[in-house]
Amino acid sequence: VCENATVYTGYTAEGEEFTGYTVEGGKFVFDVEADTELYCTMTNASFDKFSGTNALATTNIVVKNLTPAIIVKHAEANIERQFTFSATEEGAKVFIDWGNGELQEYAIAYYNNWDPYQTTINGTILGDGTVTIYGDKIHMFDCSYSASYPVKVTDIDVSACATLYDLSCYTNEITSLDFTSNAALAKVYANGNSALNSITFAAENAITTLDLNDCGFTTLDLSSCT
Repeated sequence: VCENATVYTGYTAEGEEFTGYTVEGGKFVFDVEADTELYCTMTNASFDKFSGTNALATTNIVVKNLTPAIIVKHAEANIERQFTFSATEEGAKVFIDWGNGELQEYAIAYYNNWDPYQTTINGTILGDGTVTIYGDKIHMFDCSYSASYPVKVTDIDVSACATLYDLSCYTNEITSLDFTSNAALAKVYANGNSALNSITFAAENAITTLDLNDCGFTTLDLSSCT
């Protein structure tokens, strides 16, 4: 603006200047305790009236630990694939690291019984084939195989996705599924995973639908699914 650069300065909620952060690939990493409140001011020498106590400032943000909700490992990388999501409430977002350490932000549709909307997201799998998904309002997730995106999932970790209600991961190369931390999970479609021979559920769970056709089970204990 008028050949002068805008200066951004971070502060704690108590008004102390804060410089303990880095920015890499669109990710802000803060060197503070979780739940710390911060805000940022913006000043520019071309607008001296907006300085000091009159500087433009953001509202306070609360720094949270970034914990992966879902980790999906694939048999290969450098290939496009598609995920489908729905959210537990309106305005929800997910952040996806496609394997290069950078987060991409996506809005996902709110699912309810009257308007069962879903959002499909396409991206290219990079690195070693591991895609990491962040978000605390994921209701439904689908990473099933599709001929249009011919890459198979070898492992999926949803243990930190406490809101997950509906999971589809059929026709992949998954060998085991662990849902012991997913008490809200009600629907699982894992058919067509021919090597799948282990599945565990939370002691108290919400399972109502379970599709394990064409899997590798010889015995199956569903005593916790009442």
